[in-house]
Amino acid sequence: MNKRQIKDLQSVLRSIELNEIIFSNIQQMVEKEKFAIEERLNNYESKGTDYWDVKATELGDRVDLLDEEADALDEIASSFNELIELMREKLGEIEGNAIQTPYRAQMAVLAKRKNDLLTTKDPLFEEIARFVVSSMAATTSLIQRKYGIGYNRAVKIMAELEAAGIVGVSQGGKPRAVLVDAISLEQILNS
Repeated sequence: MNKRQIKDLQSVLRSIELNEIIFSNIQQMVEKEKFAIEERLNNYESKGTDYWDVKATELGDRVDLLDEEADALDEIASSFNELIELMREKLGEIEGNAIQTPYRAQMAVLAKRKNDLLTTKDPLFEEIARFVVSSMAATTSLIQRKYGIGYNRAVKIMAELEAAGIVGVSQGGKPRAVLVDAISLEQILNS
């Protein structure tokens, strides 16, 4: 195998590795949504009226669907990991040593930025989280108007709210779903 073919294989491997990172983010979102729905389900079940029993049944069905999706995602993730390991092994054999991609450092920087986003909260994060939960409305423009902040900062705070499992994923121009109640929010903020 010539150097060009090896570089092509390395490029394919990097692409698969990046897709695996994106895929794991999707898995995390499904798990967060499942957790939030289960919290609401427990809340509905504790109320014990017919209306809340119907709501609990609907949420129970959503949890079942999310369980099926999570299982399917786990199978796909397993295939990703097997493919990545197989490609690393084969490329290592071809090159005569373990594969060292030049993009490892870049991937580490991306992982650090993601971690920083999850751990470094905006000073207004808690206040906005409480507002979003109390008003049951989560839009970037509402946050901008209410707190007099710019679009970029509002988007970052919305991403932080999503990463914390407080709001759902973006649905285009529609407001995001608020996934927690006031009690659950305080537990999230205190953890």
